[in-house]
Amino acid sequence: MNIKPIIKPILNNFPFLYDWLHIGTGGTMSARYCYSIWLRHLVKARNEGLAEIPRVVAELGPGDSIGVGLAALLTGTSEYYALDIKEYADTKRNLKIFDELVALFIKQEPIPDDKELDFVRPKLDSYDFPNSILPQEYMEKMLNKKRISAIRQQVENSAYENGANIKIKYIVPWDGEDKIKENSVDFLISQAVMEHVASPNHTYEIIYKWLKPGGCLSQDVDFRSHNLTWRWNSHWRLNSFVWQMLIGRKDWVINREPYSRHLDLIKNTGLVLITDQKTRDETGIKKEEVCEDFAYLSDEDLVTSGAYMLARKPIN
Repeated sequence: MNIKPIIKPILNNFPFLYDWLHIGTGGTMSARYCYSIWLRHLVKARNEGLAEIPRVVAELGPGDSIGVGLAALLTGTSEYYALDIKEYADTKRNLKIFDELVALFIKQEPIPDDKELDFVRPKLDSYDFPNSILPQEYMEKMLNKKRISAIRQQVENSAYENGANIKIKYIVPWDGEDKIKENSVDFLISQAVMEHVASPNHTYEIIYKWLKPGGCLSQDVDFRSHNLTWRWNSHWRLNSFVWQMLIGRKDWVINREPYSRHLDLIKNTGLVLITDQKTRDETGIKKEEVCEDFAYLSDEDLVTSGAYMLARKPIN
């Protein structure tokens, strides 16, 4: 039995116990998960017109490792910014995942699919290794010994910079538009993170400033209650007072923003939605059960438990 969903809300009120038990964020402790996340986002973006491998990648909320960013570097990215609220990743885990990622790319393993990672979006039409995006000759250049050694040495020494035209920067805490140069990021990725940020509106505004004209935001958002309520969407049944009592002192547990709200925020910041991929779940509460705070929820919101969204910053 997984007890984390039960004890995490309780421990929010006792931060010293939370830290002592070292409850991680999950997911990125697995190299296969990181490999799958990066390649899924890359394939989806390429299918929607991404012309080349993004040179500068930023990741919001990498969690227990910077594995997704390391996967990006191994496929040709030269600058990677890992932005988190707390320092979850550590050198030992990063090195282990990096070595495993190298092996996966050398073998050109298929992308771990729904049979292995059934909860992960975006979904793909094919989970074969994307040779059309990452051909053999190209990957041999990206995986040459000198380049692999340069990336590994940065992680091992926690220096995060060297002279091999590769840059890794781990930024904790990340909040603030001055953390990354304006108009500098080609591709910003987040996986089940935007439901946790305290101020989604502010976060989207910062993302817009960081992205280059033509740069992409590729994100997956989970709208479920994260096991804080019995039904997946019952968190929209609780008024603000009851909700605050439930989550305790950590207001970033989840922000409860629905699908329609994220669409509005993307549009309002100036980003253009290119595509989205919704996950439906009709087992939750109905419109008449929603509290007054969320009376604006649409019928679509109440059955959309998650969505992958790809948006682009206009060139002009």
